[in-house]
Amino acid sequence: MLLRCLPLLFAALLAVAAGPCLAEPLAVKTGLWETAGSGAPATAAPQIPESALAKLTPEQRAMVQQRMAAASSGGGGGTKVCITEESRQKGIGDRSQGRCTRTVLSSTAQALQIHMECTGPSQATGTLTITAVNAETIDMVTDMTVLHNGQQMPVHRTTQSHWLAADCGNVKPMP
Repeated sequence: MLLRCLPLLFAALLAVAAGPCLAEPLAVKTGLWETAGSGAPATAAPQIPESALAKLTPEQRAMVQQRMAAASSGGGGGTKVCITEESRQKGIGDRSQGRCTRTVLSSTAQALQIHMECTGPSQATGTLTITAVNAETIDMVTDMTVLHNGQQMPVHRTTQSHWLAADCGNVKPMP
C-alpha cells in the first residue's frame, strides 16, 4: 500500500545529516527545530485502490484519506525535532529502519548532498540536498522515484526547517 512509502519519504525529509562519515557537519544550531514542507510531495501519485481502503477500519480510512489529501496539497503542517550536538556531529540516525543506504555525495558546513536507495515493499532512489542557509534555517530538496506495486511515483519536495529554541522542552532528541 502507498502508505508504507510515506514513512520512508518522511524520514528522508527529516534528515539533517547523513551519518558518521560526514566530512564536516552542517553549521547549524542545536536545540528545537520545526520542519514544514512547502512543495507538492509527488506528481502523478498512484491512487489507493478502493478495495484496499475497504479493508481498513473507518478510523484508519479517514486517517489515510486525510494524509493523502494533505500530501497532494503539499500541506501537512510542521514537525518538531530535537537536534543535539551529538546528532549534529554524527548525523541523524537512520529512521528508515535499515531499509535505506545513503551515500554522501558532498559535505560541507553549508551543504550536504546524499544519494539514497531504499528497499522493501516500497523501493525508492533519489537525492536529498540540504543547505544551511544560516545557523537557524535549513532548506531541503528531495528528488526521488518511489516504486510501489509496479507503479512509479516521482517525488519532488521542498522543505524548510527553522530553529526555534536552544531548549528542546519535552521533545525527545532524535536517535
